[in-house]
Amino acid sequence: MRTSERAFRTIRARKKEIARRHRKSRKPNLGAIRIREIVSLLQHRYGGDQLPPGADADVANYVLACHLALLPGDPHRRLNSHLDMRAAWMTRAERDALIVRALGNPYRWTAARLGQKLGLKDAERDRLKITTIRSTDGLPSKERKRNRDRERRRRERESAGCMKRTDYLEQSKERLEPWNKLSISRATWYRLPVRERAELAARAGSAVRVLAAVEMSPPCNDNVRHVGRQLNNTFKVATDLSQREVCWVAARDDFPLAAKDDDGGRR
Repeated sequence: MRTSERAFRTIRARKKEIARRHRKSRKPNLGAIRIREIVSLLQHRYGGDQLPPGADADVANYVLACHLALLPGDPHRRLNSHLDMRAAWMTRAERDALIVRALGNPYRWTAARLGQKLGLKDAERDRLKITTIRSTDGLPSKERKRNRDRERRRRERESAGCMKRTDYLEQSKERLEPWNKLSISRATWYRLPVRERAELAARAGSAVRVLAAVEMSPPCNDNVRHVGRQLNNTFKVATDLSQREVCWVAARDDFPLAAKDDDGGRR
C-alpha cells in the first residue's frame, strides 16, 4: 500500500470517529423506560416475573400490552412473549382478546392516570426510583423539583462554608430585638446609622448590666435605689449616643462596685 493511500485512509477514519463523537445523541425512548419501571414494580410486588391470577394481574397485563404495542417492531411476537413469561395461566381466548384490544386501540397512559391504575405509592416510587409514573399520595412533579433544587442549594451553601439558616435566624435582629433593650422603637433603631447603632448597642448593654448589678448588689439602701432608678429613667429617655455615654459614665462614677463587676475588675 502506498503512503498516500495509507494517509488518506487514516484521515478518513479520523473524520469518521470525530463525526461519531459529535453526533447528536438520540432522545431516550420513554416507552421503553416506562416498561422497565412497570416490570420492576411488578417484580417488587410479586417477587418474580410470573403474575398471580386475579384482577391486579389483568390490569398489569393490559397496561404492559398497551405500552408494548406502541414500540417499533413486531407487536404480536412481543406480546406473546410477554404473556408467556408473565401470564402463562391465561387461556388462548383470553390471550387473543387482550392482544386484539391492545393492538386495536392502545391506550396512551399519562403519568397520573397510570399511577392511579397501578396504585403506586410514594414509598414504592422512591425505593424503585421510578420517574415516569406519578404516585397517588406524593407531591406533584413541579413541587418535587422545587424540593430537590432547594436541597441541592442548601448542600452547596454548606460546602461553601455559608452560615446555616438556623444560626442566621438565632442571630438576626428581628429575633434579638436590640431596640427593646434600649427602650426605643424599632423604627428609631433602623433610622440610626449602622456604626452608631453598633456602638449604641455595646454601650447600652454595659449600662444595663451595671443597673442590674446596682439593683442586685447588697447592701443597697433607699438612696442608692433612688439614684439607680433616676439613672435608669435618664437612660431610657436618652436617644442620642453622647447622652447615653454620659449615662454610662454616671453609672461608673456613682456605682463603682457595679462598674468594677462589669469591667472584670478593671478601673
